[in-house]
Amino acid sequence: MMLNKTTVFFLGIVLLGMGLSLQGETISSQNIKPPFNLKSVIEKVTHHPVRDGDRIIIRDRVYEAIFKEGEVVLRARDKSPEAEDVVIPVAGIPEIEGNKVVYEYWNGQRVIFEGKDMGLRFREINPAHHPGQMGEHSGNIAELKERYTDGERSGEFLIDTSVVYTGAAYSQTYPAIAFDGTNYLVVWTDGRSGSQDIYGVRVDTSGTVLDPSGILISPADDDQRCPSIAFDGTNYLVVWTDERSGSADIYGARVTPSGDVLDTAGIPISTATDWQYSPSIAFDGTNYLVVWEDYRNGSDYDIYGARVDTSGTVLDPSGILISPADDDQRCPSIAFDGINYLVAWLDYRSYFGCDIYGARVSPSGTVLEPLGIPVSVADDEQLYPSIAFDGTNYLVVWEDWRSGSDIYGARVTSSGRVLDISGIPISTAGYAQYWPSIAFDGTNYLVVWEDYRNGLPDIYGAWVDTSGSVIDSFPVSTQSGIQHSPEIAKGTGNQMLVVYSGWTDSINGHPVNTMRIWGKFLQFTGIEEKHNPDLMKLSIYPNPFTTFTTIRYSISTRGGVSMKIYDLSGRVVKTLVNGEQEQGYYTIRWDGTDNRGERLSSGIYFIKFNAGKLNQTKKVILTK
Repeated sequence: MMLNKTTVFFLGIVLLGMGLSLQGETISSQNIKPPFNLKSVIEKVTHHPVRDGDRIIIRDRVYEAIFKEGEVVLRARDKSPEAEDVVIPVAGIPEIEGNKVVYEYWNGQRVIFEGKDMGLRFREINPAHHPGQMGEHSGNIAELKERYTDGERSGEFLIDTSVVYTGAAYSQTYPAIAFDGTNYLVVWTDGRSGSQDIYGVRVDTSGTVLDPSGILISPADDDQRCPSIAFDGTNYLVVWTDERSGSADIYGARVTPSGDVLDTAGIPISTATDWQYSPSIAFDGTNYLVVWEDYRNGSDYDIYGARVDTSGTVLDPSGILISPADDDQRCPSIAFDGINYLVAWLDYRSYFGCDIYGARVSPSGTVLEPLGIPVSVADDEQLYPSIAFDGTNYLVVWEDWRSGSDIYGARVTSSGRVLDISGIPISTAGYAQYWPSIAFDGTNYLVVWEDYRNGLPDIYGAWVDTSGSVIDSFPVSTQSGIQHSPEIAKGTGNQMLVVYSGWTDSINGHPVNTMRIWGKFLQFTGIEEKHNPDLMKLSIYPNPFTTFTTIRYSISTRGGVSMKIYDLSGRVVKTLVNGEQEQGYYTIRWDGTDNRGERLSSGIYFIKFNAGKLNQTKKVILTK
């Protein structure tokens, strides 16, 4: 049995430990009654458009956007009697493109919509300056904020909280975390002011929250959200998406280990034309490198970056173009290996879906692979990468749709070579797994993700060793209600702190019914010597396969092991293992041949695995 020492606690404006106490009071997450069904939760977390007959729908916790031929209807879930739906005339028929809804018209005209918290973002492209494709809207549940550039109109319909009920309690979402050698700093998107700001708290290695009221890191106008954080040996640098200008820029601020914000007005890291989102940050021992997705070219998202020194000076004010490939590149993640950075992102350059690409960047800002490194080009879509370095190789993990929504990974060397071309299946559990995050504890990687195997999203995790073998998989948090957006940092020794946004029904007996930031310590303590049948695991990938498939399995104690392949008639066609093996983790590669070395015909076969009194049988499909 894999042992994980855990401590769970609660972060937020009232920051308490589950089972811990602060100022003599405790909270409980028991009897939480989540208000969403599974489909609604998935759409709420991602704002992903879904098709409903001839309509397309984006849902948020307070609104629903309905896209149909000729118009968009923005409807509030709970509103005052005088509230009226916003109706936006749009010429054309809506289609889903990735996470966007697009109305194509003629002569290059397009209107692109994206869901966001508390509103709907749009961009109208009109290259030939024809009459506008989008007409005047009606209704009052949202306020229009817009701007014009040559041939384009962009802006947002922001929910008007004076006529739409958004709940008395504010939400805390999308945490990020770093460790300074003594304490952790956890930062997040916080709605306590009515808009979204960046807040944080320090947490010591015992789980005590040192700043119960929180640290206000950025209170600028409009929204600041989706922070990322790194530590330079003296101070932290927190970076985020910032909408104070009416567009979306990348800002940052330094925070001391004592919790003092050194740049209260923020550091403008990128204020380029149009939108910049989803920053990620790492430190190389001298400077930081901040990377983000960038729409400055006016047609699709690219990956840009900028170096920032420890005084907060931006060394690349125009940005470093890391990936200018066709179509969108989004959601970058970054790590440093002691010589170069590796940046990974989701990439739509392929006609067949979304892949994971990467590129190394030197500390001087030179992009070493301008065309990118294809980390995973598997079927369907691969999304939302996260990356860590183990001293020898990187491990990149992502959300993978080749056979459903699973978690996959691949090791990448410091020279940029991908070691696991087909990917490593880290979690292929039933239902869906989303949004992975990864960190290295000095011996093994810890990967955590959102997991829907129990209905509503929980947080699950897996330990992965440096050879790419999955050592163990386990629940991190299955508390009642919704949990999403996990992030990890390594602390002292092999202690790891996982933070996430979790549903909270009450604080100190007062109902809040909203999302708060939670934390949980995990610590890898090895494998118990006692025999445990749960340690016998068998995974097969790829399946179906054409040239070869990789079979991974584990046994909990020394003993006789047999692995044979049977055809549909029950005849043994291949013996892969037959003998004694020590406790451990094993990998076998089967090329589709029989015991004579001859290629078998395509079809269904069964792999039967026996270890002592335990046995497991799995189907495998061989194709031509």
